[in-house]
Amino acid sequence: MIFGLVSLFAGYFRQEDVVVMAQVVGYGAYQTTVALGGLVAKSFITAEVDDDSMRYRLLDVARVYATERLDQEPIAYEARHHFARFVLTTVKRFGQDRASRFLAAPEVAQYKRRLDDLRDALGWCFGAGDAAALGIEITGASIALWDQFSLIAEQQAQVDRALNHSGSSGCPASQLVPLAMSKAWSLTHRRISDEARDTWLLAVRLTEEANDINLRLRALWGRALYLIVSANYNEALECLSEYRQIAQTHENGLALPDGERLIAMAEVYLGKLSDARDKLEELWRGLTKGEARSGVPRYQIEPYVVIQNHRPMVAWLMGRPDQAAVMVEEAVDYIGRAGHTQAQSYVLLTGAIPISLWNGDFEAFERYTEHLGANIASDVTSWTPGYRFFRALNRHLRNKDDALHEMRTAIDDIRSSGFHSNLPMYLGMLASAHLQQGSLVEAERAVEEALALQARTHEGYSLPDLMRAQAMVLGARGRQDLAEAKLGDALEKCVQMSALSLKLRVACDLAELWAAQGRYNKVLELLAPIYGAFSEGYATKDLVRASALIAATRRTVNCG
Repeated sequence: MIFGLVSLFAGYFRQEDVVVMAQVVGYGAYQTTVALGGLVAKSFITAEVDDDSMRYRLLDVARVYATERLDQEPIAYEARHHFARFVLTTVKRFGQDRASRFLAAPEVAQYKRRLDDLRDALGWCFGAGDAAALGIEITGASIALWDQFSLIAEQQAQVDRALNHSGSSGCPASQLVPLAMSKAWSLTHRRISDEARDTWLLAVRLTEEANDINLRLRALWGRALYLIVSANYNEALECLSEYRQIAQTHENGLALPDGERLIAMAEVYLGKLSDARDKLEELWRGLTKGEARSGVPRYQIEPYVVIQNHRPMVAWLMGRPDQAAVMVEEAVDYIGRAGHTQAQSYVLLTGAIPISLWNGDFEAFERYTEHLGANIASDVTSWTPGYRFFRALNRHLRNKDDALHEMRTAIDDIRSSGFHSNLPMYLGMLASAHLQQGSLVEAERAVEEALALQARTHEGYSLPDLMRAQAMVLGARGRQDLAEAKLGDALEKCVQMSALSLKLRVACDLAELWAAQGRYNKVLELLAPIYGAFSEGYATKDLVRASALIAATRRTVNCG
């Protein structure tokens, strides 16, 4: 009988595994050991030493024969059901071990050998075994295992199958929540916006039925991140407000920093820079002090990544361009050394590349863009449209004829995905590129598209640059009066956001317009105090430009 039971193992197994399976026929440890030894003696099973213990494997031909014999036994169903329960216990133990301690490589390898057993157990549960409820439970418990080995496609397929069987399974909502969240994360990473939105809502609804605070926090956190990357910033803040209310009274507020991190992220995009800066600095101090983490967001971008990507962005916007460049370079290097290619690509695309471009550091811009391209070649496909945009922008800077078409194609792909964070910035850069080539109609189209999107998303940090582009179009059409008014409005937006770097950029445009009209005193009155507010970054593009404008204007005034 042991011969048939061990045929259920797809690969290697240990004596203690056989002891568990032998419970089906009422064998104790001694009887099991004797039976196992007999099978080894008859060469049906191979035995070898592995990590100071014995492991066994049924020969392939013997396994086929043993399986056929088992299927003819009255205990066949009970044996397979017992095996599925054994697999459930195994994957649950992995999840608990992974969450509570660091697993050494040999331990991880032992679990990896169970993947074929897992596949067989799930195939039986959702097939001949007609045990959907058990299959759903195993699937939910296995998510951590698939995640460990980056088996994304397999995880997606298994989770979809489990959810498809959930209607008739009678499973409690607490078992369905992890499946819904797994699917929602997968859709989010694959940039399938509409289905991701619906699946996150399903996950949150299921947590209400499950009445599980930890699951609810995880679902709210995941939905909030989805809302941020899809540029629904205010809706994300509403979601995070609920998260904060729950987290404040749960486990002494241990989960609060996870929510505050996303609140700061949304505030950066909305242009609430002072509020975001204060949160990010507090979070950074807590991170460097090694404060306890909640582990609420299972698939979260690491706290270091979110904090150290947005701290430099805020630093640049608020007038610290050198500091921003140093911080973002440190983040790229640190994450690269840790081997987190996906997270590094996120920082490259949303932090390092834009900051290097804003600073006019084209060597760094090209280096970071090539680095992102290398990551994407290693199958980090989530960021491909953004990479294609900046690759094309680099070609534009090198005067390549087909660059603007490639930039537009990349933007269209981003728009069709539904993940619109930073998209107004991309459209503003496209408009500027068209202006440089004298394509007013295309520039105006890009500006209008960007402003319409910005009005919907309220992405505040990008608005001053869009208003600058709009003023450039107006000026190119000979409407200097409207261009001046638009730049004045843009200056007010910069003041409201405390965005000193953007204020300088807008002021340079306005100063050039005034200088062309001979209004030199206004140039100095506007530009000199703003330039004087900086304490660093004097070699960056905008400060070099401002310095040159101030010097040229002073020479003109003195000569006059």
